[in-house]
Amino acid sequence: MKTNSLLAAVALGCAAWLGAAGSPASADAPATQGVYAYTEPEGVGAIWTIRTTCTPGCVAHVTTDPGLGFAAPLIEGRYTVTRDVPNGVTCPAYRLGDNGALFPGGTYPVTVRQWWDPRTLVGEVRFLDSPSPCGIPNPRNHFVLSKIG
Repeated sequence: MKTNSLLAAVALGCAAWLGAAGSPASADAPATQGVYAYTEPEGVGAIWTIRTTCTPGCVAHVTTDPGLGFAAPLIEGRYTVTRDVPNGVTCPAYRLGDNGALFPGGTYPVTVRQWWDPRTLVGEVRFLDSPSPCGIPNPRNHFVLSKIG
């Protein structure tokens, strides 16, 4: 009788272990749903509305402005995307040369790679390419997502 109980306990334990080990990685990702403030250390901000689907893999569907957005699949525990941001770099007006000619600033598109951890809501943005004449002084920055709705 003890042998049968021991075998049953071992079988039950193995089944539980196999069930946990066999569960898809998407089940480990917390649901990221709602409206979030996107904030960089310099105070750069935006509003992201995020809807996550997990069938079969998880993808965060992000709306950044009306009509603009992107999809970021969960890769190795982080939502990751490479995307174009239409007004991603702002150059100030500047003077150039001995005559002090004033050149206007302006906004320019930029290609970025972003990732964030769905548990901590902390991420990183890397600026990959931009035609801006003022360059990109810090090609890497961190950001935080804070739920606001």
